[in-house]
Amino acid sequence: MDSVKIQRISSWMLLALTLFIAPASADTSSSMSVNLKDQSVPVFTLTDVIALAIRNNTSLQQEKLNRINQKFDLLLAKWYFQPQYSLESAYKYDHSGSGIGNSRSFDVTPKATINSHYGTAITLTSNNVWNYNNTGSPNPLSAAKYNPSLTLDIKQQLSQGVNPAVVDAALNNAEDDEYENKLKFEDDVTSAIATVTDNYVQLINDQLNLKTEQENLNSLEETVKNTKLQIKAGQQARASLVDAQSQVASAKLSIEQANNTIFSAREALLDSIGLQPNTPFRLPDDLNKELEHDEDVLTGGKAIPDIEVSERMALKNNSSYQVAATTVKETARNLLVTKDKNRWDLSLDASRTQGSSSSGASGLFNNNNASNSVSLNLSVPIDNLQNKANLVKSKIALDNAVTSLSKAKRQLFSQVRDDLNAVISTQQQLELAKKAVVLQQQNVDMTKELHKFGRTSTFELLQKQQDLVTDKAAVITAETSYLNSLVQFDTQLNDLLDRWNIHIRY
Repeated sequence: MDSVKIQRISSWMLLALTLFIAPASADTSSSMSVNLKDQSVPVFTLTDVIALAIRNNTSLQQEKLNRINQKFDLLLAKWYFQPQYSLESAYKYDHSGSGIGNSRSFDVTPKATINSHYGTAITLTSNNVWNYNNTGSPNPLSAAKYNPSLTLDIKQQLSQGVNPAVVDAALNNAEDDEYENKLKFEDDVTSAIATVTDNYVQLINDQLNLKTEQENLNSLEETVKNTKLQIKAGQQARASLVDAQSQVASAKLSIEQANNTIFSAREALLDSIGLQPNTPFRLPDDLNKELEHDEDVLTGGKAIPDIEVSERMALKNNSSYQVAATTVKETARNLLVTKDKNRWDLSLDASRTQGSSSSGASGLFNNNNASNSVSLNLSVPIDNLQNKANLVKSKIALDNAVTSLSKAKRQLFSQVRDDLNAVISTQQQLELAKKAVVLQQQNVDMTKELHKFGRTSTFELLQKQQDLVTDKAAVITAETSYLNSLVQFDTQLNDLLDRWNIHIRY
């Protein structure tokens, strides 16, 4: 069975695979109450969830089973050109009413056949017959006779079906189909990894948003506290306190909504991995460090390739384009076979049989019991409309395949350009968003100092604090978009598996 392995996996993974995969009878509602700070709960990095998904994802498990069926198609095509053996036997008993003249016969017929790549079929048949006739002889064994014979038959195509390219068409198509099946399986693995990555990054996004909302709540509560002191000192109006308390209530609502979003994101991640929804896990403590590591993996620690390099890599590795190119080869091959079927069918048959049904074993070694035959067979298609229709269909299929290949190439280049532009754009957006947070944080800090001495209103401070929350959310969104764009770009170049050191054994 096909299997996929990851060369790097965390040391705790064996424990996680043993203890936390597919618990049969646990209460599914317990996932709501998982203590994410409990050190006994395993930490899931992106490397870990990818490893688990490859092991547990149900779609991949089904594809692994499908690969077993697919392999037999190629084996059958190869088997046609290998020696093929068969064995037949028969027993016959005849009984007369008088009890005299009873007969028995036993026949064993082994046969071997081999087909060549030049339209030659060679068959060797050994017919072994034992006859026993009870004629009332005092010695029953004298009535038993062994009459073997050997037949060698050779059939050679002389016109239709003699070209090796035609004879091997089925085998070559099976090899191309196997190549396409491997590409599809690789695509399925890549798609599963991309889905898991998106869900994992989304969960980190939601966790960071929750952290931002909690920090905002702490800051707002501090603002409420300072506002109360300033009201007592006569530096702020009482309306300012209402504004601040309103913002605190809104922040608490946002935290509750963020918790609910995190729960949904955890469920989506576990489902894409193939684990039970009550499986306990937690994310790394330093989420930003995890994102930096994931970014390094997805970029390979190198600069993003330019458009020319990206297009060359896509043409070489993109599975959809490779399938389109293989389809052109298959349809061209099918056209060749269709043309061949419109030719005259001329074949030569030669046969020699040594021995007979009554010559005994000695008949195998004397020419008196040998028979030879040679025949030349010719079949001429005359205005065969079906053959003509098949030829037209094959030509149209080839033209369509060539057109589809050209379209696939154009779409691939367009998609690569879009994905590359998305990577560059989201990277720049992330850098700008981080700068905006730094500047806005400085602005909030200065406004807080002014607010302590009553030099600015609570409303202005609240507004700048909300702007800071918005800017931090923009950083998180930009980080997520950047990582997702890297995943999409690597998928187009069929480079995602290599990024994670994943090797498929087909």
